[in-house]
Amino acid sequence: MRQLFYGKISEFSAFGSGSTSFNNSFIRVRGDFNTTSKIITNVINQTGFEGLEEIRVGQQLISSTYMPIATIITAVDVLAQTITVNDFPSVNGTNQTIRIQPSEGQYYIRSASFFDPQGLIDTNDVTGSENIYYTNSPKYAVLGAASNSSGITIPGRFHKYTITDVTYRDNITSDISFYVTWSEDNQSQAESGDFFQTSIPTLPIVSLSTTESLAPAFSKTGITGITDLPAGSDAAAFQIEVQSFFDELTPSNIYYTGSLVSKNNGDINFTGSGVVVTTSGSNGVTVEIAGTPGSSGTSGIDGTSGSSGIDGTSGSSGIDGTSGSSGANGIDGTSGSSGSSGIDGIDGTSGSSGSSGSSGTSGADGSSGLSGTNGTSGSSGRDGFTTGVIYYFNESVVEVSPYKQLSKDVIVSAEQSVTVSAIKNTDTKLQTYISSPFGFNIIPGGVQRFKLWTTKPSVNDDVELFVTLKVTDGSGNVLQTLGNSQPIQIGWNNNNTTPVLLETDITLLGGIIDPSYRMMVDIWARNNENQDLDTTFYTEGVSHYSYVITTTGQIASTSGTSGTSGIDGTSGSSGIDGTSGSSGIDGTSGSSGIDGTSGSSGASISILNPLNNAILTSDGTSDGIVAESNFTFDGSALVITGSFNLSGSSIFSGSIFIDNPVTGASDNNIFLVTTNISNGDPNKFRINEEGVVVFGSFASPPTVVTGGMYYSSGSFFISE
Repeated sequence: MRQLFYGKISEFSAFGSGSTSFNNSFIRVRGDFNTTSKIITNVINQTGFEGLEEIRVGQQLISSTYMPIATIITAVDVLAQTITVNDFPSVNGTNQTIRIQPSEGQYYIRSASFFDPQGLIDTNDVTGSENIYYTNSPKYAVLGAASNSSGITIPGRFHKYTITDVTYRDNITSDISFYVTWSEDNQSQAESGDFFQTSIPTLPIVSLSTTESLAPAFSKTGITGITDLPAGSDAAAFQIEVQSFFDELTPSNIYYTGSLVSKNNGDINFTGSGVVVTTSGSNGVTVEIAGTPGSSGTSGIDGTSGSSGIDGTSGSSGIDGTSGSSGANGIDGTSGSSGSSGIDGIDGTSGSSGSSGSSGTSGADGSSGLSGTNGTSGSSGRDGFTTGVIYYFNESVVEVSPYKQLSKDVIVSAEQSVTVSAIKNTDTKLQTYISSPFGFNIIPGGVQRFKLWTTKPSVNDDVELFVTLKVTDGSGNVLQTLGNSQPIQIGWNNNNTTPVLLETDITLLGGIIDPSYRMMVDIWARNNENQDLDTTFYTEGVSHYSYVITTTGQIASTSGTSGTSGIDGTSGSSGIDGTSGSSGIDGTSGSSGIDGTSGSSGASISILNPLNNAILTSDGTSDGIVAESNFTFDGSALVITGSFNLSGSSIFSGSIFIDNPVTGASDNNIFLVTTNISNGDPNKFRINEEGVVVFGSFASPPTVVTGGMYYSSGSFFISE
């Protein structure tokens, strides 16, 4: 048995469902909506995106206004150009844009370059597990790099995605496109919290084991062509499978009446006429060996039980002590008011500016020189052709008798040849090949390119080759001839036994086809000589396999290379610049504005009792100012000596210090609050010289304030 394959895909684009928003860059089509139907009709493709042929059941569909909330696709009919979804559209619409993204855990790999470092398989060997032509060939998978929901790559972490549907392959260019789906048994992609990192265009592709679908581990070191695989990807299979397979392995142990007899056994064989083996649970078996039961022995006499001891009593718990009460918070003092700012003097008005002189006129421009003549254009490159599925001419296999096989699969056999005597001056058929039923219902328009290996008897023989393309029913009966290719002269390579490659094309307009129909190709030789000539057609083997590149399953057309540009003509010389005009005479400066009148001089002042840091007050006259020795401010502390009376609201910040008044005075209060409201004692709050807080008594209860406290009739009252 051959070891599991490992290789590389690169230079591809990947599309999946958006982690935080809908993926708008994958499939876009247009169609008609009807609020009474879940079927979207007249679906057509949009240029620049994947189309109707790539849509799969289970994917999500959205369309602004018409299907604003994503719905699930339940059916696709490419021939009828319809899509069926789970929900009804919101409003009717015609030819509206539709966006489609893959289902959860599904991704589309487009135009990947396939590489096998061992050279054992090619793109024709890679099949999807859900393709209609998948049989018992190995399943293949991609080990995708993991990212988080923000699209940031998680270093060294990979996940297994099985290839489910191959949509395109080209064995010549080694290009392949396919769908992959998350396939780890122990968890879903949503449960893992990881996503396929679509921005890494180089990843491992591997075949999976037949029974458990396990991926192989390998080393990329020193193997030409795969050393650029992401770090950790060659060991990723072990990290994936150690959880989903090895942890689930259960050893085969043997027990006898519940006791372990033997561990980790391989095969166990039971024989004998009295052996019965039945399943037990999900993983085990029960073995019954029937024999003649022996007689039972007599039971012994049970002894009497001893009496139990008396339990001791538990001790009582101690009593918890009471918690102490919290002290009351002190009352904050009010802040002093700020002084008002002085008035600024009035500025004089500015004089008006003089007017500017007019500018001189510019000189006229010189005339431009003549442009040089353009060089001739280069010749255009040859146009590319649309590429799709390749069909091989298999001479050793009969598809529908008597026609030989035209197949998408390569036959492993020796080189085959067909030699026919081409009749002079006419066309002679060399061979007819027919394909298996199409299995699809649309043939895209484009070039069908035939690559055929042939020989002729002599270097100067005028023998041409061409093909006729037909469509047949399932039994091989011709329904329509699609066209003939242009006859191409058979070349020469040293002798008449070395095959020469010949290319000829047929261009189809494309259209709808019955999936049960087949493609038929007749290969003709046109002998333009006056004698019959042997003409040989070659195919199969390793060097001269003939095939046709069709447009079925096409992905994109390649453009021919552009012709080289012609040489630019020399530029004409520039015209002589005109002389510059003389500058205009500057205008005279405007006269200066009249100065404003000076402000009147301030009155002179005198300061009585000048003192550092003293606050200045007025003595009641127009120019009398007094420096108050009992009222000072040094920039940080305001000091008042004597009584301090406040009226209105005041806000203080910082500390307030009040020195004790003279002892024995009748009004010696450190702090006093009075009110103009007539309700009992007007002095409602004071702190006397000894620091005692005294509340003034209310004659009647005041307005209730939550959290308030007042004194009346010898009692304190607190509002809740």
